[in-house]
Amino acid sequence: MRQVLAWWPWLLIALPGCGGPETTAPGGTRGKLDGVVEIDGLKSTAPPEWIQEPPANQMRYAQFRLPGKDGAADASLVIFNQFHGTARENVERWKKQFSDTEGEPKITWPEVGDREAVCLDIQGTYKEEMMGGMGPHAASGPMFTNYRRIAVHMDGKHGTYHIVLTGPANTVEHFKQGFDEWLKGFK
Repeated sequence: MRQVLAWWPWLLIALPGCGGPETTAPGGTRGKLDGVVEIDGLKSTAPPEWIQEPPANQMRYAQFRLPGKDGAADASLVIFNQFHGTARENVERWKKQFSDTEGEPKITWPEVGDREAVCLDIQGTYKEEMMGGMGPHAASGPMFTNYRRIAVHMDGKHGTYHIVLTGPANTVEHFKQGFDEWLKGFK
């Protein structure tokens, strides 16, 4: 039994789809942690200031940590490819995660290759959902004031993708131009 316990983590890395950084998903690949992201057959290279990390769980397709600015906490950029629903439904869900919003949430239609996309840009008090946090009985996590989220719903040929940048408002603002250019870079 002791011998089995010593090697079982390596089995998870070696098996396809078990969370190693080179596993694949429909329409793209998680690939190596080199800053190149492929979603739905489109590729773009993340700005060098972004720190790519292995996905924290199977629901995450890719993720980056964007270093905090002016003493603020880091922001996170996560790409999901396992959520469903229409763009309108997801935008409404994202809006409900914020209260005390500053100004009117902004909705735009960014270019992500030739795919249809909708983007919500919202700022206020962010209420984090816990794992499995969808539906009327979702457990709530911590609340963060003066947070901002830029969330993109993209309908691809191989499914729906969500590209979600969340963090302190000043950190997100610092990375917004690079985020916009990165989205436009998907070819």
